[in-house]
Amino acid sequence: MTAFIFWIFLFFVGYLIIFFSADILLDNLKELCIIYRISPFIIGVLIIGIDPEESIASIIA
Repeated sequence: MTAFIFWIFLFFVGYLIIFFSADILLDNLKELCIIYRISPFIIGVLIIGIDPEESIASIIA
């Protein structure tokens, strides 16, 4: 039973670490958008892994 509680505790701790890391990352991305005057859409596309130049070229073609 203690092993089960340990794994549940470990799951929640891991979840909280991921949650707060994502929160910090998003706050930093927002600051980068403001500092460098880059569109949040472009930053989001780059984070997802889409190349904006190729996307625009494929839409036009």
